[in-house]
Amino acid sequence: MVIIKCNNLRQSIDKISPSLLLKVNNEDYSLYYCSTIGITMSLDRLLQHRAAWMRKAVLRHIYLDYFERIRAELEPGKTLELGSGPGIFKEFLAATLSSDVIWSPWLDTVLDATAMPFKKETFANLVLIDVVHHLAQPGLFFQEAIRVLQNRGKIVILDVQITPFSYPVYHFFHQEPVRMKINPLEPSLEQDPDDPFDSNQAITTLLFGSYWTEFQRSFPQLKLRQKKYFSFLNYPLSGGFEHRSFLTMKMYQRLLKVEKLLQPLARLLAFRNLIVLQKQE
Repeated sequence: MVIIKCNNLRQSIDKISPSLLLKVNNEDYSLYYCSTIGITMSLDRLLQHRAAWMRKAVLRHIYLDYFERIRAELEPGKTLELGSGPGIFKEFLAATLSSDVIWSPWLDTVLDATAMPFKKETFANLVLIDVVHHLAQPGLFFQEAIRVLQNRGKIVILDVQITPFSYPVYHFFHQEPVRMKINPLEPSLEQDPDDPFDSNQAITTLLFGSYWTEFQRSFPQLKLRQKKYFSFLNYPLSGGFEHRSFLTMKMYQRLLKVEKLLQPLARLLAFRNLIVLQKQE
């Protein structure tokens, strides 16, 4: 199902009409359209995520820890969150400009991360939480990120980490695929660029692992400032936004202590990563 398809998205769509929306840009004749069925399906999924956030105290604690980690890395100045989904990060950091490729009423704007409607050097920070693994062409995003970031601006990424411990869980129990035998800097032949829910959970693990040297050659302006691995037990046992939780708050607190003891084994056990890139010209 195509939610919002755009051939060359150069401006945000701030409002979706109740019926089929068609807009032709006179400059380049780009076509923008979306189906009301697709929007309804997307909103239903995002509303389910917001409901899970309200219902699952453990999930809130896990993500608030993630948000604190992200905030600690931000530079002073304007922050744009890409792929805001249910809009939770903006509730944590209100000054953030929230965005996504799918319209929802809590967003500030709708845009395509590979063709953002902003001038050069607009932002001090770009935040992507569980977004990079949904990008069919990550290279296009990083090119665009360099354009809209100020010098010394940061890209802060929180995403899936594939390790010997996390792989079977993500591969067998998660609805999104794990494709390790691809070059993440080349356009994906298996991932639909018009479906924002299509994904490959291995993308960040590959980009900042076995393809890091190639990434550096492609984007020499982006310097790696942080690469952290964490979340060994609590995150998978929480069930995330889609599944039931196996944790009580007491169990969560106890497992936090266990995770601290296991930190030296993070490269083998982690389910999550935090990647911080800084533009330096």
